[in-house]
Amino acid sequence: MFIVDLLRRGDEHGNINIPIISVLVENKLAERVWISQDSTSNSIIEKNSNILVEHVEIVDSKKYKWITSTLNTAKILLYAKKKESDIFLLSTTPLQNLIISIFSLFRKNKARYYVLLHGELSYLINPVGFGRRLGKIFLEASFKILPFVNVYQITLAYPVFKAIQKKYELDKNLINFEIPTQSSNNMVLKSYSEAKNVHKKIPKLRIGSFGVHSRDKSSHLIYALADQLRDYCDRFEIVTIGVAHSDFNYDQHSMVKHHCKGSLSAALVPRDLFLEEIRQLDFALFFYGNSPQYEMVSSGAFSDCVNIGIPFAALSSNYFAHYIEKYGEIGIVKNSIRELAEELIKLTSDNSDYYKFKLNLQLAQNERAYENFERLLLDTFKS
Repeated sequence: MFIVDLLRRGDEHGNINIPIISVLVENKLAERVWISQDSTSNSIIEKNSNILVEHVEIVDSKKYKWITSTLNTAKILLYAKKKESDIFLLSTTPLQNLIISIFSLFRKNKARYYVLLHGELSYLINPVGFGRRLGKIFLEASFKILPFVNVYQITLAYPVFKAIQKKYELDKNLINFEIPTQSSNNMVLKSYSEAKNVHKKIPKLRIGSFGVHSRDKSSHLIYALADQLRDYCDRFEIVTIGVAHSDFNYDQHSMVKHHCKGSLSAALVPRDLFLEEIRQLDFALFFYGNSPQYEMVSSGAFSDCVNIGIPFAALSSNYFAHYIEKYGEIGIVKNSIRELAEELIKLTSDNSDYYKFKLNLQLAQNERAYENFERLLLDTFKS
């Protein structure tokens, strides 16, 4: 199998790319890899000298994304045809996705293509600008071809999977994988009191949003939440962790502190520094609710919450409701900022729900363990 990623650098999408590459390498399924030289996945690939690696110079420009990477994708498809190899594409543009589906129509052998779907799915709901409108056309055309080809589109959250399945009437060639945790959590606590004894006491709740902050995600509502908590400022530390789009403004409230602060257009901070700040959170904040553009986008931040064991406080959404139903209470979901604030204030007086969330998160970690992910991925290749 060929592994291809012509778009991502460093640790971008590392929480899913690294597990996939690990499974393919450890099970000796990877023959050749195209990947950026600074990708964090290189450390896994380098452990196996039998894998041919071609380091790709990835450039953040429209010319590269629209033309250069597309031409490189076409070359790899032709090479894979010659070698009769399957391909796992860790990221694609909508145009590349369509080209892969069309190319597969004309392949007479049984070679298969696996395509990971990421944030480009938002184009299906909110295609702002000419490029995104084209992206929507290309993705929808690819979905129409899907039932007739050996292309498997992969979503990374069950609510996204169901939304696409329903909207485009797909009953095959659409697969869902939940982003895995690193390994099984061998310490499964049996009671809330046991969890309370293991986890830290909470003299002051550290709450915050993390990742990329933007108007689309309603990230600015963290300042509205701070206003609601103003009279209880001694009970809370409110933070943002991560970079921002140009439409999110820093330093708009005295209670809100910013860590790993910066612009999305600049280089991302090292992931170990980013994760170090996240691990200190007692609650992660999510404000986008049922915004239409997030109906078909999986949340890497939510997956980090499960992986690290951080409860969430979120505005009501089908996404979070699904995972509460699946794993039990692992966070707070409310209809308004005021209700979120009231619930958080209660928790500063009575921490019992916090320990319940932590206990259920451990059960979620076990279900999403790397070992289970590996089995599901290998079963997919066998089917």
